[in-house]
Amino acid sequence: MLPMSLQEWVKSEAFTRDGCVNPEYRDLYLDIGFFTVQFAACELNITALLQVATQSNDPKSFDLLVSGMDARVKVSRFRQAAKLYSSLGPLLSERLDVFERQAIKLRNKLAHGTLIPSKDPQVYEIVSVLKQPESVSNRTDRHERPERIRSDRIWQLGAWLNLFAFDLAHAMLVWGFNSEFELRTPRTPVLLAGIP
Repeated sequence: MLPMSLQEWVKSEAFTRDGCVNPEYRDLYLDIGFFTVQFAACELNITALLQVATQSNDPKSFDLLVSGMDARVKVSRFRQAAKLYSSLGPLLSERLDVFERQAIKLRNKLAHGTLIPSKDPQVYEIVSVLKQPESVSNRTDRHERPERIRSDRIWQLGAWLNLFAFDLAHAMLVWGFNSEFELRTPRTPVLLAGIP
């Protein structure tokens, strides 16, 4: 096979956007896509806060330092820099805790596992080599049961992240006025532990 562009290859194979999505998986892709886009927006805003907190005036050097840095590390470094050079208020700190405990945890599960619909249309299974789907008939004792997550938890946390991105931008504005990273009017609540 001769080298070809991605577009040429897709056309030669007669792939279509709708044809690539199994209708049974459509909501799964929508839930994961929505969550992932909102997570990325929050991570970008946390990176911007880290740049301000570290007083980094050289965007190229800063980008070189944080490129590929895990979101959990960015939050940790932001907390350290905010305490060292400024201050971190409790309202923002509590929401960063939620981001770490729930959003980063879910993002890592999505990135390092495979989600499939279960027999219950409201539940997805997170499967791996050791955690075989419930529907597999040849499961052995060596296989663990897959972790299960309700589909609404993914998009609900995505909705929280959507507003948390605004809170993070608001924290930047508050810092501009009084050199404190804090929220005056949070758009997000502090979520209870345990989800997802």
